[in-house]
Amino acid sequence: MRDLTTGTIHYIITHNAPVAQGSEQGSHKPLVVGSKPTGRTNFKNSMDEIINFLINFAVVYFLVRIVFRLIAQRLEKQIVHVEHAVQSEYVILDLEHIDNQYFCYDTQTKDFVCQGRDLEEIRKRFCERFPSKSAAIYNGDELAVKVLKN
Repeated sequence: MRDLTTGTIHYIITHNAPVAQGSEQGSHKPLVVGSKPTGRTNFKNSMDEIINFLINFAVVYFLVRIVFRLIAQRLEKQIVHVEHAVQSEYVILDLEHIDNQYFCYDTQTKDFVCQGRDLEEIRKRFCERFPSKSAAIYNGDELAVKVLKN
């Protein structure tokens, strides 16, 4: 407001509180980081956050386990399918060498399949017995397998 007689300007303070109190900042949550933390100090909210984290972790953990279990089941089905395909086309043989004779046995059933003095004779007798299948020597006397390969 301007006083017309003297020409000086007077300022009027309209605060309800004194000037020092009106300009003070509250001490509960200071704007400037100091020696006291500026974040919340409510313990209940911190426990809620911990509980929420644990619940979220448990949900993610079980979802990952379910996904891995589904993948494992799918792989097991594919393995079984491949095993059946191999079994329908091949007879997997174990080889045994006794007195200049090679005896071949089905690896899974342990049934006798054929015998021979050399690989050619084994092939011939195997093809007579299983004309639509192939054979694979999987296991047996290592020396006998080496001799048959040569």
